[in-house]
Amino acid sequence: MKYLRNLIILFMVIAVTGCSTETEPSIETKKELLNGYREDVRQLQLKISALETEIQMEDPNYSNGSTTLVSAVPVEKKTFIHKIEVRGTVESRKNIIMSSELMGNILEIKVKEGDMVRAGQSLLTIDAESLRDNIDEIKTNLELANIIYKRQANLWENKIGTEIQYLEAKNRKETMEKRLKTANTQLGKSNIKAPFTGSIEDVIAREGEMAQPGAPLFRLVSLNDMYLNAEVSERYVGKFKTGDNVEVRFPSLDREFESKVTAIGQVINSQNRTFTLEIQLPDNNRLFKPNLTSVVNLVDYVRDDAVVIPTELIQQDTKGDFVFRINESDGKHTVVKQHITKGNSFELESEIKSGLEGNEILVDQGYRDVTQGTVVKIASN
Repeated sequence: MKYLRNLIILFMVIAVTGCSTETEPSIETKKELLNGYREDVRQLQLKISALETEIQMEDPNYSNGSTTLVSAVPVEKKTFIHKIEVRGTVESRKNIIMSSELMGNILEIKVKEGDMVRAGQSLLTIDAESLRDNIDEIKTNLELANIIYKRQANLWENKIGTEIQYLEAKNRKETMEKRLKTANTQLGKSNIKAPFTGSIEDVIAREGEMAQPGAPLFRLVSLNDMYLNAEVSERYVGKFKTGDNVEVRFPSLDREFESKVTAIGQVINSQNRTFTLEIQLPDNNRLFKPNLTSVVNLVDYVRDDAVVIPTELIQQDTKGDFVFRINESDGKHTVVKQHITKGNSFELESEIKSGLEGNEILVDQGYRDVTQGTVVKIASN
């Protein structure tokens, strides 16, 4: 019917042009005629393809008389490895905000941002004049308490005086000693020192301000005790273990290296449904900074002696996935449509779980130009 319609349109065009040599068919008429021809060709190609398939199923030795040039690739049997890519962040086990335990005026800040400091190095001093005065007073009272205690002890040894007097003198002396020890401890806290070797990342305090107990003064970070923290979807729970090899890439540093999983988190984050992996970083590398991001490749699936083919060769029809394999008989190479069950895919390769044994030859270049029963010629490399 469509073909008849196109003939009618063509006759109309001829009739119009025959009546007047000056009148040309409109552009819309030409477009409609062209679309009709294209549809006729498409329908004929579909009919030819369907008929060839039916004939090939009834007569496998049938050839349509043409030969298609293709390249071929053998099916491989090898170890198939699948990896996932996750985001990692550099973290430090020693990344702290330092604060004061005393209230007092900040007299001197001895470091600035970016300074490397040693464990025990003085960072800041707080005015402790009142504490020193209190210590002097305690020392004076302690001297008197010691004198009284010694005299009461001598009297008590000579059975003079009462035991209560002796015990009271001893108690006063010991109380003053404890007060002096506590005051000296408090005085020591007026000199803020670094608890470990690291880098001053932030100086929050300012000279002349009043330090408050618990108020932040510095951020101190150790660059010698860092690790990589990666968040992995809960769907991969049980896929990894401590000691697994991983590939780490820092895009901003243009650096790559191999490392190992050192710890696996046991809690699922309720917000993003992930668990954490801790990955070892190279020692003494000053390029790594806290919060620096990376890309981590983790092996989540391995299968030995797997059937592996290029992913691009896999096509689909109503029955599922299939590939075109080449069957050789009597020196003639014929294409056979082979349905398969595909497994995992990674880096342009796919694992085949069923449908191929590993000794087949598949159509590579030209796989979209062939169909069931197509006679092909294999191009030499």
